[in-house]
Amino acid sequence: MNAMNSKGWKNLRNLIIGITATSTSIKKSKMTTSSSTRPEPPATPTASTTKKEAVSAATTTSATTATENLSPSTCSLEEYERTREKLLAQDRGLAFDTQAIARATKVERSADQVVKRIRQHERAHLGVSPSNGGGSSEHFLGNLENINRSQLMEISKMMPKGAHLHCHFNTCLHPSFLIRQARGMKSMFIRSSVALVRPEDFACAAISFAVLSPDTPRSDVFDRGYSPLGWAPYPDFLERFPTQMLGGEGPESWLANKMIIREQEAHDIHQTTDGIWNRFNQSTQMLKGLFGYESAFRRYVGEAIQSFLDDNVMYAEVRPNFFDKFIMTDNGLGKLDHFAWMTIIREEIASKMKQLAENGRKEDFRGFKVIYCAPRSIEKKDMKWCLDDCMALKREFPDLICGFDMVGCEDRGNPIRHYLNELLEFRRTCDAAGLDIPFLFHAGETLRHGESTDENLFDAILLGSKRIGHGYGLARHPELMKICRERGIALELCPISNEILHLCPSIQGHSLPILLTNGVPCTISSDNPAYFSSTLSHDFYQVMSGFDSMSLHGWRVLAEWSLEHSCMNAWEKSCALAEWNRKWEAFCQWIVEEFGSNKR
Repeated sequence: MNAMNSKGWKNLRNLIIGITATSTSIKKSKMTTSSSTRPEPPATPTASTTKKEAVSAATTTSATTATENLSPSTCSLEEYERTREKLLAQDRGLAFDTQAIARATKVERSADQVVKRIRQHERAHLGVSPSNGGGSSEHFLGNLENINRSQLMEISKMMPKGAHLHCHFNTCLHPSFLIRQARGMKSMFIRSSVALVRPEDFACAAISFAVLSPDTPRSDVFDRGYSPLGWAPYPDFLERFPTQMLGGEGPESWLANKMIIREQEAHDIHQTTDGIWNRFNQSTQMLKGLFGYESAFRRYVGEAIQSFLDDNVMYAEVRPNFFDKFIMTDNGLGKLDHFAWMTIIREEIASKMKQLAENGRKEDFRGFKVIYCAPRSIEKKDMKWCLDDCMALKREFPDLICGFDMVGCEDRGNPIRHYLNELLEFRRTCDAAGLDIPFLFHAGETLRHGESTDENLFDAILLGSKRIGHGYGLARHPELMKICRERGIALELCPISNEILHLCPSIQGHSLPILLTNGVPCTISSDNPAYFSSTLSHDFYQVMSGFDSMSLHGWRVLAEWSLEHSCMNAWEKSCALAEWNRKWEAFCQWIVEEFGSNKR
């Protein structure tokens, strides 16, 4: 965090403390209630509370529209303008943030005007919005440098974001974190798809890592006679890396950059959806071995929580891939199964929460839960094993395991329906055993329409999915949007990921505005930020910068929805929303004080 952000953070923290202090008497009265007689959580009103009812009424009532009394052949210019304003007002009255605007405080309204002014100024002068003239690129990756120095991004970083509901666990952090952890690992090995001899070899090589036993046969990846995919000791690789050949770039920087997707890779004129997924999977394969041993796994948990805190996220649900049956001990000789994984996660969460309490930040982070994930490409018998394993882990770690999902490229993997028998049996067994493991399916992360991949949305809804991961393609299905609105099935939208993986050409082409207009509850997530040089703040920035229809009130609703549709229980949600509201009030005050009256 730079000096400006550090100062802003201190000011924001002071505002939060001041707001919290005003409710001391209320807190004291609550403290007299013992945990054994804890009452039902109070209903916490939110700006989005009545949205479903408002949209439902508007879509079912045959009210006279403004246009019915207008005759273009006989109306005057004044009549036309008057009717036009009425029609615009009717349309705006159905906006997803209508209730938030109606309930907004004076400070909140002032902060919204400040944010809109900054957005317009930066479009004109910073070059971050090509649709409004002069941007250096229409893509997030091409605009990243300008975005990172913008005031709107500074505001996005400070925003209290509520819950982060869609983040794959091994990509929460920048790749450099895991690369640093591997420095002193004598049991870490590296391999390449080609011998690393010429500069062009380094450009095309596919790299992977693994912690292996000491007696593993060793190869020399820098030798012309190297057999592709032979394992080389990682310490030797670091020591002998030809930095001068690569213009001074060191081994750790080179490795980290191999995992980060660049604009040219994502948006080259010859790039295809299959091609960018191949590039994405190459990063995933490279990261896998760096993540798959005990000390890295353990340190990752605490650091991931810290990264959420730094991004002003107060609760997270992460998605590890459980198809890998074990991770290695640091010496390469032992294996740790899923029960050991979960024990490590539980221990590290407890350690981090204790540290936060000691530093007076206990209220800032409300929890960290795990969504069990299995690949959508595996055989049915393997899916059955994963489902059984998920139930076993839920019994042992009831407060950590919060759902089940299937992951991987939808266009390449099996559709949800392929595993229908296994999924129905899982649901029956869970219900009989009293195990609360909702489905949280990836679905609609595709451009296909009317095919089996597109039909994942139908099966996700029929199987009772609590939320839908991505759900980008839902906008093509009016009936499904209606069902999601009426049943409160939220989407976990990932705007930057959707752009980079070719669902939309830029943020302006994203389906988010259509989904919101149809009353579908949506949340914002970052998916795989390690590969995209992004954070959740960047995704919130994108939806604010990319759509004139987005406002500070809209940000509020998106954040509230993330908490409301999380897997926290009712009491946890109520407490989290109360704390979030205090932070939001302080955030709006900070915007006005820091940026109001053209201070910058």
